[in-house]
Amino acid sequence: MEMNNEKNQLIALDLGRGQVKGRTVVEGAEKLVLFPSVICVPTDQGLGADENRTHFSVKGLELAEAEGGYFVGKSAVSSDTVQQYTNDSKTNKISQILLASALGMLASQTKVNVMLGVPKNMYTKTTMEEIKETYEGKDIFITNEANGETKKVNINNIHIFREADASAMHLINQKPRLHNVDFAVANLGFRTLEMTYYKAGFKPDANLTTNLHFGNLQILKQVKDLTVSRLKEQAIDQSKNEKYFEAKIKAYENASEKLETEIEEVWGSQDVEIFVTGGTSKHIKTKYEKIHDPQFSTVRGLYLAGQKKFSKGA
Repeated sequence: MEMNNEKNQLIALDLGRGQVKGRTVVEGAEKLVLFPSVICVPTDQGLGADENRTHFSVKGLELAEAEGGYFVGKSAVSSDTVQQYTNDSKTNKISQILLASALGMLASQTKVNVMLGVPKNMYTKTTMEEIKETYEGKDIFITNEANGETKKVNINNIHIFREADASAMHLINQKPRLHNVDFAVANLGFRTLEMTYYKAGFKPDANLTTNLHFGNLQILKQVKDLTVSRLKEQAIDQSKNEKYFEAKIKAYENASEKLETEIEEVWGSQDVEIFVTGGTSKHIKTKYEKIHDPQFSTVRGLYLAGQKKFSKGA
């Protein structure tokens, strides 16, 4: 049985442009959260109080504070004023609201340590300092407006880790033999395909690593073109619309072909095992092995990184 042995509760968070993912361990049991990276104010017509809605108010994070709080995730998707997390900032208003909401769902202790995933281009000292200044040491009061419960959460320590490396760390944890050989991981997300090659010993090889502007956003845009209709990027649940359903199948077939083409172009000459992961990969058919439960591979790896980091101290 896995245990959270840290003095402070460890929480791993992956604020993706499509979905927010979170992981912790409570009394030996894994707890996961997954919800769309969108918010809206609760005063929209037709979006009144509802105990089934995900509705949080936050105090202690300046940009996240608002009278009445925010609907979050699926509860916000149908709003005419829905706001989507559209860039990689981890400290702007939307990211603060999403992060606090995830803490509201996961925190069972007052003091927590947070391992936060960031893309490759944000894995810098400047990003780390900005995130620490925004969150570390602050008392955050998170009220679940659906049931009136308020949690006080203090982020004792927060650190960042590269998302692609987190997925690979999770993979190695599942397949320890990979630590001693070369392997490659294609991580297909909402906007980006991160292709990372690792030398034996879990050492990234920059010469065989690249990022491509290809992900679920581009696939959904193709669905729009195929159906010749205006669909919200986040409104994926259109299964009752036959034309949409057929277009969606065709778009993911095209995406599967594109993914395999990109992999062949980058790693075709390499005699290594290649793995596919990322939330979008669950819709993809490929000859390459998929990491189990791909939507959570990054956040599970972030949890492992957090265990290693915080056991040593900041």
